[in-house]
Amino acid sequence: MEMARIVVLACVMQLLLISTMMFMQGFLLTRHVVNATSTCSVPEGELGDPIPPMGQTKTPCVPGCWQSASFKKAILLVVDALRFDFMWYNESLGADKAPPYHNRMVQVHKLLSKHPENSRLYRFVAHAPTTTQQRLKGLTTGSLPTFIDAGLNFASEEITEDNLIDQLLHCGRNLTVLGDDTWGSLFPRRFTRSALFPSFNVLDLDTVDDGILAHLDEELARPDWQLLVAHFLGVDHCGHRYGPDHPAMAHKLGQMDQVIGHVASQLKEDTVLFVLGDHGMTRTGDHGGDSDDEVTAGLLAYSPELALRPTLKTFPSSGTGSQGKEDNDQRATVVAQVDLVPTLALLLGVPIPHANLGLVMEDLLVMQHGAKEPDGALQTRLQALALNARQVDIYLGHYQHSGGNFPPKFLERLETLREEVRQAPDTAKKLRAYHAFLMEAREMCEEVWARFDLPQMMSGLSLAVLVLVLAMVLLLQKELRPVGVSMVVLTVLVTVAAAAAGSTQFIGLGLAATVGVAIFVLHVSRAGHVHIPHFSFGTVMWCGVALLGLAGLSNSFVVSEDRIWAFALASAVCLEALHTSLATPGLSKGSNGDDVWKQAKRTQRHVSVCAAAVVVVAARCSSAFWKCREEQNWCQPNHLHTVMPGLPQDARGPRLLWAAAAALVLAWAPCKWLAHCGNANGSHLSVQIARVGPWLCSALTIGFWALQAAPLERLDTALLAYVVLPPRFLFAVVAVSITLILMTPHLVYQVPPTATTTTTTSQLEVMVPQLVRALQEQQEHRRRPPVVYGLATAVSAPCVLVAALIVPLLSVLAGDGATPALVLLVVCQAAALLLTAAATASSATSKNDLIRGRGALVWFIISIYGFYLMGHQPTLPSLHWTSAFVGFREHSTTILPAIMIAINTYSSHILVGLTLPLVILAPLALPAIFPSIKNTSMEGLGRGELLLLDNVEATHSALWRTSLSYISLHAFKVICTMVAALVLRRHLMVWKIFAPHVIFEAAGLVVTCVSVLAGNLIFLCVFKKVDRWTEELSRKHS
Repeated sequence: MEMARIVVLACVMQLLLISTMMFMQGFLLTRHVVNATSTCSVPEGELGDPIPPMGQTKTPCVPGCWQSASFKKAILLVVDALRFDFMWYNESLGADKAPPYHNRMVQVHKLLSKHPENSRLYRFVAHAPTTTQQRLKGLTTGSLPTFIDAGLNFASEEITEDNLIDQLLHCGRNLTVLGDDTWGSLFPRRFTRSALFPSFNVLDLDTVDDGILAHLDEELARPDWQLLVAHFLGVDHCGHRYGPDHPAMAHKLGQMDQVIGHVASQLKEDTVLFVLGDHGMTRTGDHGGDSDDEVTAGLLAYSPELALRPTLKTFPSSGTGSQGKEDNDQRATVVAQVDLVPTLALLLGVPIPHANLGLVMEDLLVMQHGAKEPDGALQTRLQALALNARQVDIYLGHYQHSGGNFPPKFLERLETLREEVRQAPDTAKKLRAYHAFLMEAREMCEEVWARFDLPQMMSGLSLAVLVLVLAMVLLLQKELRPVGVSMVVLTVLVTVAAAAAGSTQFIGLGLAATVGVAIFVLHVSRAGHVHIPHFSFGTVMWCGVALLGLAGLSNSFVVSEDRIWAFALASAVCLEALHTSLATPGLSKGSNGDDVWKQAKRTQRHVSVCAAAVVVVAARCSSAFWKCREEQNWCQPNHLHTVMPGLPQDARGPRLLWAAAAALVLAWAPCKWLAHCGNANGSHLSVQIARVGPWLCSALTIGFWALQAAPLERLDTALLAYVVLPPRFLFAVVAVSITLILMTPHLVYQVPPTATTTTTTSQLEVMVPQLVRALQEQQEHRRRPPVVYGLATAVSAPCVLVAALIVPLLSVLAGDGATPALVLLVVCQAAALLLTAAATASSATSKNDLIRGRGALVWFIISIYGFYLMGHQPTLPSLHWTSAFVGFREHSTTILPAIMIAINTYSSHILVGLTLPLVILAPLALPAIFPSIKNTSMEGLGRGELLLLDNVEATHSALWRTSLSYISLHAFKVICTMVAALVLRRHLMVWKIFAPHVIFEAAGLVVTCVSVLAGNLIFLCVFKKVDRWTEELSRKHS
């Protein structure tokens, strides 16, 4: 029957995940790709002329078929995360006042000062998400990314859409790329020569940059390339590792400045140089969102042949970059990143990519020889804009023809602008009309690609709600037998339908699945005996959590969730302690009289109050570990979220001592507990693991941090190669130890019959010589009862040991700064278990009430609280990318780093889910170990967890109901975020707050389901083997 419950639990999880996937497919739409390519014949006609049909046959490329090439060669120096203010030279700041990221690019400043007609610095604005792969897509296709593309940053897929690289190849140009290996993933087999290096190790500041510099001069001297791309990563990795306000940033910017000056000094008149950042970075060095610091990069254009006019456009400086002050001397033209695509295409004389939405930077098309003729320069600009507008017009027509729709108001506006172009009386008005048309077209596409598939979203949401209702009905049922087979059949049908439907055909599936689940809910409610609980104190707490979930409709709530969930945890344990203090039904006068009864009641009250106080103090201390998100202007970042190699050398020693102390506490606590319970006696293999395993794992973790803290880079020592070894040994030790524990989870010790032992009353509570009542009666008549250590916690001990081995793994991935936060999380769990035990003892009227299982609600709050406690926020920039390289220098696949980052992000969900069975074990184990808190009206409580063997069915039922309650709470929170995303899909903050929120919650639900299922399987494995061992012991001594 226990496996039937596991299967039903897995089915509920599967249905929840399918419904979530359906909703996400409707909410996070990918942009429809038009499979067409620009050719030399495409731009024929004027704006508003009939759109030519899409053709897949490429016509021969005639150089300059759209517009004569201005340059034979182009150099792209991509400095990853080069924020605009990194390039701007603020003369008002002295050398002693300038932060490390200001006034470091002296060569750039000299170039702009000495050659104002040949160079220009632009404020280069990107579209979110600001991840490298999506920015490179925009910089080569001219198209706009959608939000879901950010998830593809782990796996750069080949670009098949028309792009600048393929256009150059089609025209017979040779291309060379150096640096970031993302280019090789996006454009495989496109480059004549390449020297690419792994890009994902954000702790490595120099490998990619040094590799480029080793090849750069050689490539500059070669005459056979027409496009040279060099993508540097040191600035970006420095931001991730140290943040921008660090001396290492000054060094990397100075190095880039020397490279720019060196390349510019060798530039010939037939070559144009672009230095650009693909995105910026926040004050903590992260990126991925849409804040000003993240989307504002720098772009430098330079060539001796350019003839640029002075620009008078001013803009407010970045708050971070200028330290909150306005600098009116900053002048720069603001351009979108996609504007570089049509500009570079026309400069090199190739067609503009078909899906481009960029607006050509026509001032860069005027050369020195053409500047002497104003009319000729004006005609050049007009021709470029006309080609650009015609290309965009054709793309919009093809997009509509292939199934895309545009709002009528935008189409009417575009038609009006077409008419203005046709009727413009002079060149100046025509230029303005072209500009207006191109800007309106881009805004229209941004609006359309933010549209949502409402039927699919409603289908997914409706299915999720009905599955949650189904879970509630199952929880209220007294028996599970009538629904087991039907549940499996329903889940299989929905899963097969989902697999057959594909990724874009979920609407019909959603409607069918919703109807099916609705019918099934009615069937279950009629077939089984549903028990409707009476209104109680627990109902009040559940209603409070429901209100917290619905509060997710407020963006202010989402921004402040870290504080709110800490307050919710403190409130929940205080209410639980209050309820325990007031509860009396479970206590009646025992055989020892009224004094014993009062003492037990007083102890339970004291225990519950102390446990609640511990949790409240931990919740208050958690603010030191919260990570700031951009919207929290009251929050000040701290160094705890900076990895050890990112700290100054003088700060590494104290950090190491602090982290090592926390790691040792995490090893000492479970070992001390197991020894106190009698589970660390004997010479069994599992016992040896219990004695040594946690300490060995902590030693490996501390050794890894010590190697990180050492100045190995400065010493240039061979020890650098050994930094990855301690985590690898740790991973192996954890995997092998957990496997051995599950094979033989015997953390009990039977004293040999010949040994003499002296036991006291308190020791008897721990050793529990009585196995079952029948066995006791037999032993009284036949032989001396066996003395066995650790039976009262025989089931929970292996579970605790598995958790103790998982904790160092989570600790090494979370980082040394977050390990004290992990201590707080474990303390909250232990205090919550003690509070649950006291609350259960105070209200239980029979032994079966002790196995009923309660505490899922507090456990759920702890998992959410732990997410923020461990330094996470539901935003893309808050992801801890460095965790992907704990124990590895590089990866050959994207699956492993994605898993490691997921473990780091959801460490609290994993730990709480795996230890969920302890919620039903604590009311039995803790009173056996601490007799003063047990219910004096019941006999035999000293047997602890052996009581579970008396009622196996009740045990499995309690575990199943607790797990389903816990999963349902997480599902309810995900559903609330879905509702918020659906209702507020047009909210100003939808992509900044609500979209990341629903993505992180959905991913958290997946991790929760996996960890709860694993915790259930571990419990069942241990429970079966303990049951079998006690039966053998019973037969042996019968």
